[in-house]
Formats: sequence, structure tokens, C-alpha cells
Amino acid sequence: LIPARGRSTVCVSSQSGCTRRCAFCATATLGVGRHLMAGEILWQYMVARTAAPADAPATNVVFMGMGEPMDNLDEVLRAVELLTQAPAPRLGAQQVTVSTSGVLPGMRRFLLASNASLALSLNASTDEQRTRLMPHNRTWPIRALMDALREDAALHPRRVHFIEYVLFEGLNESDEDADRLAAHLSG
Repeated sequence: LIPARGRSTVCVSSQSGCTRRCAFCATATLGVGRHLMAGEILWQYMVARTAAPADAPATNVVFMGMGEPMDNLDEVLRAVELLTQAPAPRLGAQQVTVSTSGVLPGMRRFLLASNASLALSLNASTDEQRTRLMPHNRTWPIRALMDALREDAALHPRRVHFIEYVLFEGLNESDEDADRLAAHLSG
């Protein structure tokens, strides 16, 4: 539960453990566990919602806990549907964000099948840097990921795309990295 002024965000997991081996992620040390079912994902929100402060109700959900949501996409899509359906919890699609480490086939499918927001964990301004941090970048490099977001933005101009970038001293935090990041985000 992430409280903020006037609202709280619930961070949910899509897996127990993770299939990715991102160098900076503690979950990577757990190895692969199992995919969570949509009901288990929804249950995380329902439990956290009861703990939210009265002046900051749980109105937002972010899939940013354990696991790569694109590796469990069927259940994630079902969970998003459950979170946004009536009669409850009936969150708006813009109140649900699914964060990915950049699994391109899943991203493309998610963007076609859902109205929820997408967050891309980029964390590097070059493919060399990103591959050191996130080995699957060899398969889905930065340009391909950014192209997918641009294509979706052209089709769905009101959808929000987030770019997540964690600074690592001596790796991705130079002035040149800032310039390259701005170029990646251009448009």
C-alpha cells in the first residue's frame, strides 16, 4: 500500500518469484515460482484496500510487485478486467498501471487488449547498459520497445505510458545518458 495525499495506490504481484533476471531486482534472487491467478491478484488489492487510510482510499493499482506481468498476461488481463468492472471495485482503466521490464510480445498484446496504462522499466539509455541490467534486452532492444509505445500512442493518444528509470551510479547517470534518454522519449 502506497499512501499519498488523498489516495493510496496498491502495488500487486503477478507471480511468486520471477522469470526475468534483472541485476538490480531482489525478486530475481528467488527464481521462478508460479503464476498467480487473477483472483489472487484481485485479492491483494481487496486486502490492501481495507488497510488504506480513510482520507487516502485505495483508488489506484500498479502491477509492480513480484513477477513480470507480460509472462502471466492472461491472468493479468483478467485481473485488470475484474478491477475495472462493476459493481466493484470499478476502478477506471486509467487508475490501473501494468509495469513491464520490456517483454515486447506481451506489451503489444496488452496494448491491444486493455485500456489500462503501461509502464516500461527502461533503466538505461543504451542497449549495452540495459543488457547488463536486464539480460532480455538482447531479445527486445530499446528501440523496439519505444517503437511499440509510439505506435500505441498514435492509436490511443489518451492512454498514459510511463517510463521508469532508476539511476545506478557509474552506469546510467551521466549527462550523455540524460541526453540519450531525452532522445528516446522524443515524440
